[in-house]
Amino acid sequence: MSNRYKIIGYGVCGKNEKYIKGTLDKFKELCDHVVIVCNNTDARTKHLIESYGFEIREDNREWGYQQNIIKDDLVKTLGAYNPDWLVCMDMDEELDIDRETFEKQADQCDSMYVYIVNMWNEGWKRQWSFWNIRAWKWNGITKFVNRPLHCGLAPEWAYHYGSYVPTILWHYGLKDKEVRERKVNRYLKYDPNAVYRDRSYYTGLMDNTCDVLDIPFIKDSITKEVGTIKRKNIRPIKQKVFYMVEKDGRQFDIPEAQLAETLKRGFKLIGKI
Repeated sequence: MSNRYKIIGYGVCGKNEKYIKGTLDKFKELCDHVVIVCNNTDARTKHLIESYGFEIREDNREWGYQQNIIKDDLVKTLGAYNPDWLVCMDMDEELDIDRETFEKQADQCDSMYVYIVNMWNEGWKRQWSFWNIRAWKWNGITKFVNRPLHCGLAPEWAYHYGSYVPTILWHYGLKDKEVRERKVNRYLKYDPNAVYRDRSYYTGLMDNTCDVLDIPFIKDSITKEVGTIKRKNIRPIKQKVFYMVEKDGRQFDIPEAQLAETLKRGFKLIGKI
């Protein structure tokens, strides 16, 4: 079957990415062109990316404070490649789908919610596995949700108009205990007051219990849940109001809904954005 869509892949790479090879292999299988932003990436990892023939861009702004801006600046340039679809993955993820199946699903969607299986120790963590967007149809709308951490991999609109597809994404970034501990420390630095994610998520990363990995059960469960394609109930994207606040010399933009609680935590209001 000949390819009917032009698919562009993209992602952001840090340093010493242990599981990156599986991600790069899947990008190579699915995409016609791939752009990887290297964010303070080590030389060995850069050489590996280059060996795949992928385009590399440098952006070394501090990830935990400017994540959405880094992604905004990347994605708004991808229209130059005239894509039909875009595939986005972190450098520790693997979409469990081939190109032909992807294109069949793309015929019926505007963006795709896939099921993220969080690998955990020798098994998986069912409690922390969930649906999320990893592919979307190009329409020129590229703005990410306006927060510097946990802003997603796709533009905000894609989360409002996505369809659930019976596809798994294997996420290995939480598999190892020491990696989870590093993530907790990083979140304590960049989100000490749990403004951008509920604190239960951060504390949950310290849980070392896991579920037995039963791949047939997982695949059967998500297929039963969505059938072939299950379109998300469309809801309009409401324009959100954000405020700039400051604490300890650091400035943060937060949604209006979190303003009152944030000010109680000792933050100083600078003004409306």
